[in-house]
Amino acid sequence: MDERDNHFMGFAKLLVADLERQGFLTPVHGVYPYTLIARRAYDLLYFLLDEAPLHSGSFDVGYGSPSEINEVIGFLPDMTTWPESEQE
Repeated sequence: MDERDNHFMGFAKLLVADLERQGFLTPVHGVYPYTLIARRAYDLLYFLLDEAPLHSGSFDVGYGSPSEINEVIGFLPDMTTWPESEQE
C-alpha cells in the first residue's frame, strides 16, 4: 500500500464505523473497505486541489503539478475523530 491508500485511513475507519452503526454497511467475508475509502478520500482531495481556482477567497491554491499536489496532501493530517458538532 502507498500514501494514497494509507493517508486517510483514520477517516476510512470513522466512516465505516458510522455506516455500520446506522445499518448501511456490513463486512463482506469479514472485510471492510477501509483501503478503498481512504483512497477515494485522497482522490477527492487531489481533485479539489487540482481543480480549485487559483484565487478563491482566502483559499489561495495553484499547486500545479501532480507531485506538488501530492506533497501538499502529505502535509495534511488524517481525520481520526469527527468534529465535535458531528459527534453523537
